[in-house]
Amino acid sequence: MASYSNSLGLALWFLGRPAEALGAFARAVEIDPDDPDYQRHWGDALTECRRHAEAAAAYRVALAHSRMESRAPLLARLAAALANDGRVRESSRYWVKALALDGRSLLYANNLAGSWFLQGQVSRSLRAYRELVECADCPPQVHSNFAFASLFHPALSPETVFLRHKGWAERYELNRKPLASLRKPARRRIRIGYCSPDLRNHSVSFFLRPILAAHDRQRFEIYCYSNAMHRDATTEEFGAMADRWRDIGSMDDRAVAKAIREDRIDLLVDLAGHTSGNRLPVFAYKPAPVQATYLGYPATTGLSRMDFRITDGVADPPGMTEELHSEKLWRLAPCFLCYEPPADAPPVRLERDGGIRFGSFAMRLKINRRVIRLWAEVLRQVAGAELLLKGKGYDEVCQRQIRKMFAERDVDPQRIVFRGFQASRREHLAAYGGVDITLDTFPYNGTTTTCEALWMGSPVLTLAGNSHVSRVSASILTQAGLSDWVARDEEDFVRCAVEAAGDGAGLARLRRSLRRRLKASALLDGAGFTRRLEDAYRAMIDSPDRNG
Repeated sequence: MASYSNSLGLALWFLGRPAEALGAFARAVEIDPDDPDYQRHWGDALTECRRHAEAAAAYRVALAHSRMESRAPLLARLAAALANDGRVRESSRYWVKALALDGRSLLYANNLAGSWFLQGQVSRSLRAYRELVECADCPPQVHSNFAFASLFHPALSPETVFLRHKGWAERYELNRKPLASLRKPARRRIRIGYCSPDLRNHSVSFFLRPILAAHDRQRFEIYCYSNAMHRDATTEEFGAMADRWRDIGSMDDRAVAKAIREDRIDLLVDLAGHTSGNRLPVFAYKPAPVQATYLGYPATTGLSRMDFRITDGVADPPGMTEELHSEKLWRLAPCFLCYEPPADAPPVRLERDGGIRFGSFAMRLKINRRVIRLWAEVLRQVAGAELLLKGKGYDEVCQRQIRKMFAERDVDPQRIVFRGFQASRREHLAAYGGVDITLDTFPYNGTTTTCEALWMGSPVLTLAGNSHVSRVSASILTQAGLSDWVARDEEDFVRCAVEAAGDGAGLARLRRSLRRRLKASALLDGAGFTRRLEDAYRAMIDSPDRNG
């Protein structure tokens, strides 16, 4: 009977019906809980249904009854389930165990490096990625991880980061012949193709949705190429906004490139850069006559066949960052972003007992020792102030480490307050009611977190750097009329924080006005922004100033 249920589950699984397969596998496990294959199949179905904690439990049982030769894949499954469940530190131990059994696995080594990265151990992660990049058979996504992680290291120069991106492109463009001719569109609507793994409930959607909703369908046809692993309500919503939708997750790079060429796309837009799930190797084939990168990544792709990178004059001031890009910079005015606040955001809440509370809702990996050193100086100069840290990655070990680093800089560790990750977006946003001033991270600024903080009445103080990744918040704040919250250097950052904290009445007035300011700004003008973006698309297609 157990064998029958397991076979039924496998049949349903291969028919693409994981939810039904889950029930069959559950019956097999109930009848024979000691069979490692049944537990593994059940765990795989639970993973597909995004029930990661239960999947981890199933894989543990499978491991307890498995033979040695099958342990490495099971350890890897367990590690992935733990990571997906937010238990990243625990997952890293199992990646180490999997590698001990199969030291040649690039997948295991890549995921171990990624787990260190998510824990904020950026230097350790980069050393591991560098070893993988030196392998002759290093996959493009692993090399992308190396480039992406480099953006977070405060000691790396922008020039070094650029060379790592360029190195990726030189390696993976080499054997890919361009597919498209440099044609101009015929007398028809211009075809824009958006390519991304994040056409789903993702931070990218907060900036893409107003564009898709406002596109002029008399002038443009919108094609979406989705590499999302899972479809959700946002995916369905975006699908309804597109003239044509292609799921490309199961297609290889050349097949995707050929499909784009056959769709006669005039301008192909990358929305992911070197983030997870990107399809930059598709762009290396140059399947569209004009290609641009936008929105989802705060740096160059490195590709010589990516013609343009869309930005603005604050995030990339003229004369500052051109040499850090393989693309031509196309600056939109006044801003390169258009934000749509969550419809379920709670009202701004200002009333709170106690003194000043600073806060950051950034991921742990954005908070490095240089950031802590600067924030500690702010806390030393604002007597009694607290710092609230909220986001993914703040487990108990991490909390102890961070409090210790503040203590080493003469800040009472009890002044550092932690709040866990909240799946409910409304509850997450409501937590800004307890934050008087949000402190931005560097060198990797916030984008969604900066917009959310402002929408929820918490002004953001940022330290502007010398590359796009460290100037995004400066762009957003400028649009909100808050350019005086953009610090020039670390001394200016501390001065601004201390002065704002000392002006309680002025801070309260500002917090009450922030949502109104955003509503009146270009940052929330979806229709106006999209017209400017469309004009830029048309000009890019006609421009002779593009890469070869």
